[in-house]
Amino acid sequence: MAVDSGMDLLSERAVLMRESLQKSQTITDNVVSILGSFDSRLSALESAMRPTQIRTHAIRKAHENIDKTLKSAEVILSQFDLLRQAETKVLKGPHEDLESYLEAIAQLRKVIRYFSSNKGFKNSDGVLNHANSLLAKAQSKLEEEFKQLLVSYSKAVEPDRLFDGLPNSLRPSADGEGNGKSHGGHHNDDSETAAYTLPVLIPSRVLPLLHDLAQQMVQAGHQQMLLQIYRETRTFVLEESLRKLGVEKLSKEDVQRMQWEVLEAKIGNWIHFMRIAVKLLFAGERQVCDQIFRGFDSLSDQCFAEVTVSSVSMLLSFGDAIARSKRSPEKLFVLLDMYEIMRELHTEIETIFKGKACLEIRNSATGLTKRLAQTAQETFGDFEEAVEKDATKTAVLDGTVHPLTSYVINYVKFLFDYQATLKQLFSEFGNGDDSNSQLASVTMRIMQALQNNLEGKSKQYKDQALTHLFLMNNIHYMVRSVRRSEAKDLLGDDWVQRHRRVVQQHANLYKRTAWTKILQTSSAQGLTSSGGGSVEGGNSSGVSRGLLKESLFPVWFCLVSLITLCAVFECVCGVVIPCDAPLRNSATGLTKRLAQTAQETFGDFEEAVEKDATKTAVLDGTVHPLTSYVINYVKFLFDYQATLKQLFSEFGNGDDSNSQLASVTMRIMQALQNNLEGKSNQYKDPALTHLFLMNNIHYMVRSVRRSEAKDLLGDDWVQRHRRVVQQHANLYKRTAWTKVRPICLTLYTKNITQTSSAQELTSSGGGSVEGGNSSGVSRGLLKERFKMFNMQFDELHQRQSQWTVPDTELRESLRLAVAEVLLPAYRSFLKRFGPLVESGKNSQRYIKYTAEDLKRLLGELFEGKSMN
Repeated sequence: MAVDSGMDLLSERAVLMRESLQKSQTITDNVVSILGSFDSRLSALESAMRPTQIRTHAIRKAHENIDKTLKSAEVILSQFDLLRQAETKVLKGPHEDLESYLEAIAQLRKVIRYFSSNKGFKNSDGVLNHANSLLAKAQSKLEEEFKQLLVSYSKAVEPDRLFDGLPNSLRPSADGEGNGKSHGGHHNDDSETAAYTLPVLIPSRVLPLLHDLAQQMVQAGHQQMLLQIYRETRTFVLEESLRKLGVEKLSKEDVQRMQWEVLEAKIGNWIHFMRIAVKLLFAGERQVCDQIFRGFDSLSDQCFAEVTVSSVSMLLSFGDAIARSKRSPEKLFVLLDMYEIMRELHTEIETIFKGKACLEIRNSATGLTKRLAQTAQETFGDFEEAVEKDATKTAVLDGTVHPLTSYVINYVKFLFDYQATLKQLFSEFGNGDDSNSQLASVTMRIMQALQNNLEGKSKQYKDQALTHLFLMNNIHYMVRSVRRSEAKDLLGDDWVQRHRRVVQQHANLYKRTAWTKILQTSSAQGLTSSGGGSVEGGNSSGVSRGLLKESLFPVWFCLVSLITLCAVFECVCGVVIPCDAPLRNSATGLTKRLAQTAQETFGDFEEAVEKDATKTAVLDGTVHPLTSYVINYVKFLFDYQATLKQLFSEFGNGDDSNSQLASVTMRIMQALQNNLEGKSNQYKDPALTHLFLMNNIHYMVRSVRRSEAKDLLGDDWVQRHRRVVQQHANLYKRTAWTKVRPICLTLYTKNITQTSSAQELTSSGGGSVEGGNSSGVSRGLLKERFKMFNMQFDELHQRQSQWTVPDTELRESLRLAVAEVLLPAYRSFLKRFGPLVESGKNSQRYIKYTAEDLKRLLGELFEGKSMN
């Protein structure tokens, strides 16, 4: 029953479902019919709307085209507007507003790019031509502006400005002399690390403008024009700066024709100029170049190379001429000085002259350094050969130290002032051996060459004893000098000990050759005779009294001349003399002792003079008390001239007594001169150093000329020392006045006269000198320079009026020489520029002196006024 009811329920549901499906089908059919009718209606509507849609699309397209056309027109109009604005600025020029001018050029370039990429526009070619023409005109004005701006601010640097950039130790002092040494690093090791202040070659505010202009010229492809403008402008500035500093363009022939004293001074200046040029002038130019051409490194290097090449060449050519000139021993030290400065500047040269464009300049500097090193090394060899082959005819009659020995030893000592430089030279340009070993080897060879020469000279002596005495003295001098100098550490104790043994050997040989035969004659065997009597007391039985007398009196005459014979004399005195001759023996002995003491006193006096360390200072540079004392001593000796000649004749070594007296006198005078040179080093002012030596050597010469010593020393001695006096007089003028003149006068007369229209001297309110000679010269600047001259002159006059030249003739000569240095330049300066200053207020504050005033004041120099 339950199953049947379930089936019925299921059947009912199936009937209901069938009915539902039938209804859905009916609805579907109805919907399809309705949709079909809609489709036909829509098709009809679409057909009706199609013309409207076509018109609407056309209108929309037309509107879009109009918008695009309007926008294009707006862009074109904006380009024309940019062109018009740029044209206005270009025609106005860059001088008033460079920044706006550069913006205008950028706008022009945009306009050109636009029309170049849109050539389909009507008249686009005409617009492009106009824009390009404007751009070319703008570039031309930029070049003119760059040139004008660069020229306006490119002025030669005055020496004073360069000196201000030096460390204090290297700046010229108030009297025109540098505080630093003229030599290289071995004299002043601080020179490599001292602070240098670069001069302002172009104001910092101008450099960005020049950079912007240069950048525009490069972008326009005008790089060569830019290079030409910069090269022509800055090359002249550098050359003129060096010329004002004192750099000369000298050829190898010019150098070879110069006297050594002149050339040596120029080399000292060249060393100073090289340091200033590289560390200040070229370094400053490199800084300017790098800032103007920032972003264009290769162009910066090329510009710098072309601007500096002639100035560098002018400096290096002088050094090259020296390195290639004829070698001589005295040139070695200046070669080393020059090598030192090139080594000192090596790092700066490599840094400043960087890049491929400067390669040739770097190679030239390196080449000069190598040539200087090579020439210095070759000079060593020349010196060694010259020493060994020296054939000087100067004879030292008394067997003392030969002038060649003292010259060579002093030369070697001076070399050791350059020890560090020589080691550097050997290290870099040697044959790879240790630099210490090479320096030691060179020194040993020179010392051996000297020893070989001395051995040759010793053979000139006929007396063998004097030969060994001569070698003993000279080799002992060599050993003593080495032991007291740095050469000892280099040559070593072995060298010293070996040569001390050589000295002792010659001393022994001297004793053997000089005294063995004499001792033999005083021995018992030499004095015995078969027919002789006997000496009382039996001590010398068989000795002949006559033979004893004959042997000993000649012996005493020979013994007198030498200090070392005391032992022999005691030996001789040990022989028993007959009692009937005591008075004679006493007299002879006394004569001997007096002669011996007199000769020993000569040596003591000579040594005392050379080593005198008197602290007495002559503040005014006059004749030192030691000089007058020694000269009076020598004069007094000539009162005993006959006695001295007799002493040398009887108790000497057989040489001419005149020659021996001359030799003794010369040694005393040379000892005095050596001592004076040492005392002159006490003065801090180099001018006073030369004045002191001039006064004292002149006193020596004048005293000799007015005494009997002239006949003994000879005209050659007098003339040679008169030249020394003149040399010190010239050096005094150079250090005291000639080097001051460029600061006080030459700077003004030369530069202002030649460049009276230079912009650095012009001023809108400066006024002009009557006659138009110096129109536009700044009165303020002239006042400042008159004031500076007054200050410089007053200082020099006050100081040098306190100095003394006691000889009237020499004093007047020196005053005249100083006047010849100053007065012509001052008269010229005063005549040309004085009226401009006198036309202003308080002119007497600036034009303090007339030329006659200066002449009168120069006449007061060297009067030795109070040092207070």
